[in-house]
Amino acid sequence: MKLQGGASFERSIEAAFATFWAVDEQGRYLPLEKDRWKNTAPFADVNSIKGKNLKNLNSNNIVDKEMAILPAHCSTLAIKTQFDFLDCWRELASCTTYAVREKIEEFGSEFERLFGFEVFAKAYLENILNLRWCWRNYNACRIGRAVKVKFNEKVHEFKLGTAKEFYALSDIAKSKQDRSVIDELVELIVASLSGDHSFPRIEVEALFYFGGGMEVYPSQLFPVNDKERRKILATTDGENGIKQVCFTKEKILNAIHTIDRWYVNGDNGEGLEPVNINPVAYDKKYAICWRDQGEKNDLYSIISSFEKMLLAMKKRKEPNQDEMFLMAFILKGGLMAEKNE
Repeated sequence: MKLQGGASFERSIEAAFATFWAVDEQGRYLPLEKDRWKNTAPFADVNSIKGKNLKNLNSNNIVDKEMAILPAHCSTLAIKTQFDFLDCWRELASCTTYAVREKIEEFGSEFERLFGFEVFAKAYLENILNLRWCWRNYNACRIGRAVKVKFNEKVHEFKLGTAKEFYALSDIAKSKQDRSVIDELVELIVASLSGDHSFPRIEVEALFYFGGGMEVYPSQLFPVNDKERRKILATTDGENGIKQVCFTKEKILNAIHTIDRWYVNGDNGEGLEPVNINPVAYDKKYAICWRDQGEKNDLYSIISSFEKMLLAMKKRKEPNQDEMFLMAFILKGGLMAEKNE
């Protein structure tokens, strides 16, 4: 099947920009602002190491950077966001060929009818609760890590340990009440992805006991002015014009969609590190693409045999790895196209 001109889906998960808060000993939440510093830093350029154009090592190497630092009287960092789960996967946002639109939309409907979305709901919830979306802050602070979840007027707090690795959903559910809340959230996410719009959004608050005066890590952005080489911290407007540091929603959703464990043929994904849903399963950690045309499990190869896959799927009781990957890509949203499109 050829995707002439490509086809695109809207996102089925939306996230709010996550705001950073400093929490003092009385439990008051203070919006965290950014500071701009000029510091000295060691030289690390290749030419100096090779002895070419050697810099004056007695001079100062001035670095201009923005930082977010907890006030001395605030020991805890809180990061707040919220998630909406939608059924945007049902209909293509754009597609130039009706036959292609019909087949892709049929695939989504048949996948839901045959297999449902529980596997995806659990994977998304795992990444919400294990704080994968907090990025560098997760390993910069191993003490007092917790996550609060609010939904249906309920608030539940999950305590996390000090491990470097991200916790699996089964490890987060430490008590009977934890398991009950997780089961309810999974059911609600599945219902919402299936079109039940009565499902309220999930409000989430990550907590880290950093200690006063510690640097924390919001999103970094490149300035609009190309002549400025320094990175800047992402901010959103708070009360009284305060520029409050934050995570962008793209950074958050990149972490939430890190669920692809289906990139090795013949493996059910157990024990594999998940990678972000992308056409070639590019893994930034190892600088490798786990999906390639040689194995024919990249997005472009799957699309080329899409019609055969759809027919075969209807005869199976369980989805195969390529079908799981394709459905995850559709849920994520974005552009689907042939390799040369």
